[in-house]
Amino acid sequence: MFLSGNRSRHLDFVPYPFLAGTCETDVIRSTTRHQRAPRPPARAVPTLGQLLHQPYWLWLHCDACRHRVAVALVPFVIRWGANASSDMLRTHVRCAVCGRRGASLQHPSWGDAESGWEVFPVA
Repeated sequence: MFLSGNRSRHLDFVPYPFLAGTCETDVIRSTTRHQRAPRPPARAVPTLGQLLHQPYWLWLHCDACRHRVAVALVPFVIRWGANASSDMLRTHVRCAVCGRRGASLQHPSWGDAESGWEVFPVA
């Protein structure tokens, strides 16, 4: 509540709103730290060299507009090296449709023993 004539605040309320209307045990329960199960170890992000196996290309999916494009991996391995993280590719690519940076990587599909890997799409 503002006092007339000045901008100072009159404190006629509990300064901690989470304490208003709670009992003491609720406050104690809310301030104690809960034991959580340990997180599983984070999976290692593959390098470009680890991704570079047959069929030697992958799909890039734009996270914003869901546009997708097939790209060969070799130019990126030449540019950044085989030991570069695949996160370099995820963060540095730019969508040709919406212009946003960032994409998800997806390996091509395996058809069957007769057809093998999905072929590189030719425009």
